[in-house]
Amino acid sequence: PHPLAETVGRMPVVSWLLALACFVTVSRGLHLPVGLARVDGMKAYARQFLYGATAFFLLLPAVFGPQDRSVVRRFLRWGPVVYLGLISYGIYLWHQAWVAKAFSWQSQPLFRAGFVALFTTAFAWTLVTASASWFLLERPLLRTRDRDRRTGSTAGLRGPA
Repeated sequence: PHPLAETVGRMPVVSWLLALACFVTVSRGLHLPVGLARVDGMKAYARQFLYGATAFFLLLPAVFGPQDRSVVRRFLRWGPVVYLGLISYGIYLWHQAWVAKAFSWQSQPLFRAGFVALFTTAFAWTLVTASASWFLLERPLLRTRDRDRRTGSTAGLRGPA
């Protein structure tokens, strides 16, 4: 590992302040439209770069910090966080659809709600869908792949002949 990454990994507060600075810049400094509006040009590139930098600085202490102790390690070993990591690909796949659906529900009188209610609804449905995706699709496919690797078979990996 790079010495600078190791140093920053040992001081998570510095890394998290950098993440916060990136997030505040993308949230307030770019003057992006609110909602699911399309963004083009340099603002789109800046937005993606700053979101990536935010994630990078948030994760840096987890990757390069002390591997045997720290608040970061205890948090990452906490059951709910481990489960979110397990279903994270499903969260990635499903979250945007549920955010859009929650926004569409808001136009109906029965479902008019603030941000917290919209976020909670989208998050809950994302977790349900991502969990179902993991247990019904991802895990069985991974088991098939692992079984085929152990037996040397490639039949499950090639598809129809």
